[in-house]
Amino acid sequence: LKKVKDYLDKFDSLSKKDFLKSLEKHIFDLHHHHSKSCEEYKILSQNFFNKNQKINNFDITSIPFLPVDAFKNNKLLSCEEENIFKVLKSSGTTGQIPSSIFLTRENAKNQSIGLSKIFSLFTNFKRPNLIIIDSPELIKDRGSFNARVAGIIGFRSLCRKVIYGLDSEYRVNISKIESFINQNEGEDILIFGFTWIIYKYLLTKKLPLSTRKKLSKSLLIHGGGWKKIQSLAVNKADYNNMVREYMGVEKVMSYYGMIEQTGSIFMECEKGYLHTNPLAHVIARSQDNLAICPPLEKGYCQVLSCLPTSYP
Repeated sequence: LKKVKDYLDKFDSLSKKDFLKSLEKHIFDLHHHHSKSCEEYKILSQNFFNKNQKINNFDITSIPFLPVDAFKNNKLLSCEEENIFKVLKSSGTTGQIPSSIFLTRENAKNQSIGLSKIFSLFTNFKRPNLIIIDSPELIKDRGSFNARVAGIIGFRSLCRKVIYGLDSEYRVNISKIESFINQNEGEDILIFGFTWIIYKYLLTKKLPLSTRKKLSKSLLIHGGGWKKIQSLAVNKADYNNMVREYMGVEKVMSYYGMIEQTGSIFMECEKGYLHTNPLAHVIARSQDNLAICPPLEKGYCQVLSCLPTSYP
């Protein structure tokens, strides 16, 4: 926990070269930790290096990588089982086994610290007020602690005052939203929700003009569920235009995240690109042989994160 805090404290003053060096050291430390603490990862690492290169002569591109299916079919732990206090499950495509991620309290705390840093870097918001576009009933059901719940809890922890914009039947609660805006006039307002939930329950008819005007300077952050949206032939530009038209919100920002690396999300900039963050590194690998892709070539995404300690 102290390592992550110290690392993030130094981040703002580091050059890109020094940052990558620092990130690389963290990733190496994690690799050795998981090799000692997780038998499955140790076996995979030994097989990986036998086929590729010697273990004492590698850079960050040579760290062993796990396919996400490994988390669907195995119970991967780098901690004592009695120290697990939370299990996260991926939303998963219908019919697929979800990934299961096992967290200690320290790992969960690191995720919270990481998300806070990424959020402040990309939004410049400090403890805004939050409107969650979801039902409060979702959080009450601890049996469904999935990516959607994790996202809500993560963003809720970054904000001061919080309300849910939908009721238990997923109907938009206009009076509650308007009252919240009026009570906190002149303060930053963040709207957060899953892409699909916002589309299905909020972008069906326009909010009242008075509400749209009051929400015009707020920020909407959304992620998850793009496959369902794209199947309806709605692209990102269409979605953003609907948000502006139906909600009155001018600034829209999406993010990409995965349950296997909760807390280390990839935020969208004003030009529509997703970006890495102080805690993560992305490597593009060839779809033919998993070699490093040259610039502008499409490939598989290998994502490395500084955060996971209780699981590889």
